[in-house]
Amino acid sequence: MEVQCTINNITGQTPFDIYVCQTDGTGCFYISTINNSSFPYVFNIPAPFNTSPNYMIKAIDANNCVISGSSAVQFFPTPTPTPWNFCYDTNGGFNNQAEVAKEDLEGRIIFGGLFTTYSGQSVNRIVRTKDAVIDDSFNTGSGFDSDVNEIEIQPNSKILVGGNFTSYNGNPVTRIVRLNTDGSIDNTFNSGTGFNGTVWVIKLQPDGKILVGGLFTQYNGNFYTGLIRLNSNGTVDNTFSVGTGFDNNVFDIILQDDGKKYIFGSFNSYDGNTHNHIVRLNDDGSVDNTFTTGTGFNGTTYSGLIDEGKLLVAGSYFEYNGQTARQIIRLNSDGTIDNTFNSGNGFSRVSGLCFTSTILKDSGKYFVVGDFDAYDLTSANGLIRLNNDGSIDNTFNTGTGLSFSGTSFNIGLIMNSSIHVVYGQFTQYNGYEVNDVAYLSPFGALLNCPKITPTPTATPTYTPTPSST
Repeated sequence: MEVQCTINNITGQTPFDIYVCQTDGTGCFYISTINNSSFPYVFNIPAPFNTSPNYMIKAIDANNCVISGSSAVQFFPTPTPTPWNFCYDTNGGFNNQAEVAKEDLEGRIIFGGLFTTYSGQSVNRIVRTKDAVIDDSFNTGSGFDSDVNEIEIQPNSKILVGGNFTSYNGNPVTRIVRLNTDGSIDNTFNSGTGFNGTVWVIKLQPDGKILVGGLFTQYNGNFYTGLIRLNSNGTVDNTFSVGTGFDNNVFDIILQDDGKKYIFGSFNSYDGNTHNHIVRLNDDGSVDNTFTTGTGFNGTTYSGLIDEGKLLVAGSYFEYNGQTARQIIRLNSDGTIDNTFNSGNGFSRVSGLCFTSTILKDSGKYFVVGDFDAYDLTSANGLIRLNNDGSIDNTFNTGTGLSFSGTSFNIGLIMNSSIHVVYGQFTQYNGYEVNDVAYLSPFGALLNCPKITPTPTATPTYTPTPSST
């Protein structure tokens, strides 16, 4: 929705820096710098403020003084309530880890994981929700018999699912299956005997071909180690050759527009050659030697993000090509370090174990989630938003952050109508019980409905009345 603001005048020392802020003056977004000749100054209110009925226009003059003036705001069309003006009723959330979440074309979220219930209802390891409420039109029957690790939604709304399962709704499907939008099996996708090991990642190429990575050595009875490309019907695409493949887990795949792909994981070799936890492949599966990583990473890489040709990499490493890099780094397209991104001391955890799981970019900021309790020596429990240069964006306030449960620390984050949906294995966010899923506003406020504990009803006691004699 377009929301237009007109500033008619400002009194103060030019120039003026214009910001849009929350009503308390925090969480400001810079608009531009203007002077007296700019009036009347007209600009569009940026997201997420453009759907909010209340916000503040702030001007700061050359003397660093917050100054006043007059302005008028016009909405086109009339604003509707923002998605963060109501709470998301998860009704207790999940009973175990949510491993993956993807948004479909209708704004619904499909979760997969280790859970067997959501919102008090039986949903074996997969569920589709709308505004946190179960979508009963997605009928999964008895669901999956084991973990769901990955979901990839196709442009035709069909749903690829990967994991460690061997059956779905009573039907044999070995670690990969494609579902129709109603939850039924799409039998036009035939995986035969499937994979003999875990599937961690599925990526759909623009041409409809399907990349699958994990910890497996066979697909449909033939040898493919760690990575394979399938045609849209489930047959093997033999134009993509991995040779002897990877020696350990493939956790993530990031596609470039030119068909090249970054591979992340716990591996140390690909097709018999040393590649420590990262490699870039050409579209035929051969190594792209224009991406030079030297000695690579000294620990597992879990995920990445391409941003304007550069690559952010998150993982549980401490070095890249002999240089100190704690769990996050940005690389140039040739594999050299981009020193314009400065993470300082990076991520850390008191336990010594640290796993940064997911990076997402929105509105020019990087969201990072993982098993950490500090970033550059500043407290940050499980979730943080960074500026483009690696500094902390303090307009996103997570309070005490996430409180983890169990021993699995895979955490994810997706955007859903300006809402940050965090999922994984945690019990609290900023001191509130959330159970593996938290809906957050663009400023970090928790939007889950409060968990209401019923007040016990006192059991009446009966005191017999003595009978008269």
